[in-house]
Amino acid sequence: MTEQNDIDKRLARLGAETSAIQPSADFTARVMGAIEPAPVAWFATLGTAARKFLPAAVVVAAMALFWAYQTDASVEAELAASYGSVEVDW
Repeated sequence: MTEQNDIDKRLARLGAETSAIQPSADFTARVMGAIEPAPVAWFATLGTAARKFLPAAVVVAAMALFWAYQTDASVEAELAASYGSVEVDW
């Protein structure tokens, strides 16, 4: 007898012995009630989202501050050069 035939016979016997077993009437309702998530307010999940977003936001903010400082420095340098120039009107 092969192993496949043995398993088939065991499964057939198990199926015949358990054919009369049925779930209770409210079984489905109890299972669905247990797995349905409770309604969650949007602000309750804000902390989780913020923990994921905050490091990236800090890096972006630092880069923006550095860019703004560089831009301001270059604008001041250009304005300082224009103070020393004199235009001649003909």
